[in-house]
Amino acid sequence: DMIKTGKNNSKIYDYIANYFTLKKDQVAVFEDVILPLKTAYESGYITVAVFDKKSASQDDEKHKYSYLYINDFKELL
Repeated sequence: DMIKTGKNNSKIYDYIANYFTLKKDQVAVFEDVILPLKTAYESGYITVAVFDKKSASQDDEKHKYSYLYINDFKELL
């Protein structure tokens, strides 16, 4: 099934969680843009903000809506 919504709507995250039979606190959303990050955070998902040069001006706000902030995915290894 295709879901017709963007990442600024929590339905996309709910769909993925339901598809994999996971609870919100078992799903981590990695995002470098504030609106989808905020949407996932406010919907109860674990959020990880990812540094991006283009959205660096939003870093303070990204920290507000994330449980973890990374500069690079290599940090998770």
